[in-house]
Amino acid sequence: MSLLSQVGVLMISLLIGTLLKMVIPIPVPITVYGMIVLFILLKVKAVKVDDVEPVSSKLLGNLAFLFVPAGVGMINEFKTLEGHLLVVFGIIILSNFLTLFVTGHVVQLIQKRGKKNDK
Repeated sequence: MSLLSQVGVLMISLLIGTLLKMVIPIPVPITVYGMIVLFILLKVKAVKVDDVEPVSSKLLGNLAFLFVPAGVGMINEFKTLEGHLLVVFGIIILSNFLTLFVTGHVVQLIQKRGKKNDK
């Protein structure tokens, strides 16, 4: 599959995610809708992993550049956050620890279930 068609599969997933966001207005970013669409396409084998893996790997390799627009957006909204910086940093630290805690427990649970299935 050509590079252009690989990008096309990802863009079509994002487009369908955008349409879903209009129909199902849950406060979730459009990209999450697109990832869910791509996940479903991969699970039902409408799209093969090999069809999108090369371009996905390249995008992941350049992930830091994809965060630049979000950083610029934060700088533009600095006036809004200015009086609440300690609260924002507190929330960031708390959410990081909470994420580590939950991720660790989920991994342990999955490992325990994997050991039970092996027996």
